[in-house]
Amino acid sequence: MPSLTTKEGWNPGSIFELTDEPLSIGRSSQACTIVLKHDFNVSRVHATLARRPDGRTLLRDQSKNGTFLNGSRVKEAFLADKDEIQVGRTKFAFSASSAARDFERDFNFVNPSVRTIIGVGEAIAAKPSKLDATALARENARLQLIFEVSANLSSATNLSEVLGLVMEKVMELFRPDEAFLLLRDRSGELVPNIVRTREGQTKIEHVAISKAIMSRVLQEEVAILSSDAQTDARFGKGDTSVFNSQVRSFMCTPLKAKAGVLGMLHLHSKRAVGAYTEEDLRLLTGVSNQAALAVENARLYATVQHQAKQRANFERFLSPNVVEQIVDGSKKIELGGKSQEVTVLFSDIRGYTTLSEKLSADQMIGLLNEYFQEMTAEIFRYEGSLDKFIGDALLAVFGSPFKAPDDPDRAVQCALAMQEKLKRMNEEWARRGQPVIQMGIGINTGIAALGMVGSDQRMEFTVIGDVVNTASRLCGAAAPGQILVAKQTIAKSQPLFRVKELDAVKLKGKEKAFEVVEVCGMLEEAKAEK
Repeated sequence: MPSLTTKEGWNPGSIFELTDEPLSIGRSSQACTIVLKHDFNVSRVHATLARRPDGRTLLRDQSKNGTFLNGSRVKEAFLADKDEIQVGRTKFAFSASSAARDFERDFNFVNPSVRTIIGVGEAIAAKPSKLDATALARENARLQLIFEVSANLSSATNLSEVLGLVMEKVMELFRPDEAFLLLRDRSGELVPNIVRTREGQTKIEHVAISKAIMSRVLQEEVAILSSDAQTDARFGKGDTSVFNSQVRSFMCTPLKAKAGVLGMLHLHSKRAVGAYTEEDLRLLTGVSNQAALAVENARLYATVQHQAKQRANFERFLSPNVVEQIVDGSKKIELGGKSQEVTVLFSDIRGYTTLSEKLSADQMIGLLNEYFQEMTAEIFRYEGSLDKFIGDALLAVFGSPFKAPDDPDRAVQCALAMQEKLKRMNEEWARRGQPVIQMGIGINTGIAALGMVGSDQRMEFTVIGDVVNTASRLCGAAAPGQILVAKQTIAKSQPLFRVKELDAVKLKGKEKAFEVVEVCGMLEEAKAEK
């Protein structure tokens, strides 16, 4: 296939293959294939090259200032291999065969128009060609910007901040008409996260990226450079996204991290053919690698922050073992309401009002805090959930948020441990000359509603239902130091406890007397097994 290669002037080294469609040269980005916008010696449509059915290529001049073939002005001429064409200040070499194909073979490019560097690491490792002083100064400036990108991204932990920094530097480095940073969502689909245009826009109606190119960048993890997307055979007639948006040159690189390809960075020029070079592609690949690392770090930081917040919230009312399971994802709390069987433990201090009259406010608060600290530790030891404190009372739930077959057993064992702990605390308080306290405990098992309850300002995970009210009534009926347990709870537990049969008690809100037992301790054989 015949081709043109830029020798002097605008973007030397650019290669354009002649297809069955005419190739036009001029200043109009709308009408021309090769756009020489900043050369005022060039007409809007200066010259055209067209392949004839017999295989020859015809050059036709359409300008005022003339088109030159091998140094002579021509109006129309057939081209021969190695002919030189001059339009304004730009010179092109004509090749009757594909110069691009030779270029592809020599430099291992997949296609003359879509230049693909296989492997992100290879793109970075490639050695730059020899540069003159001007080029070295330009390259030094770009390397300085890369250093700034690295320094800025290394300290950024917010994902939006990271993406904004990346796009800011991309616009500064390459001056594209449009640039897009896309990240994969949870389903793996690419979603535009940041959009920037030369005019400063952050939103556009259509993100013009070829699906074929997107697929290749993601699946093969390659960086791609296109010198002229409008004549690029890779897009095909069915891929209208690039053609409709009039994209000319573009670069597209994957954001590759340890976890795989996180997304891609794409930028393009709608005005210039061959606007970007292989060095530009390597540079953009370096920026993309930095961006991928920063995105991965920002996401990790966000995950750690979320887990820390989760842990702080859950540690207030769940045992450490359950908190770990929630934070590591092995178990999930259903925040919407659900019904579930739970065993509820209710306890409160006996004679609290009289006690509060004898102590100062500071002493009372100090005593309650010490008391609740020790009782909470026992609840968590038996893997219960602390639902709430209510004055001098506390509500604990076994089977919330996660149900287990031994919930009734652990609730009763916890009640015994709480009474034993309070006995030791009273001994210490008496030794210090402080007042001692007693508590009563009520336990019941039944169906409750579990979920987040509250307002927009404050939400709490709690349990609601008759099972809670009944446990509270049993607690109220218990004497100091007594543990009253519903018979239905004991029926669901293992034969671990010494119980004392009691007469059914009349509870507020219950029409019938409620069957209860008093738990006095563990059976000797159960103690031995424990």
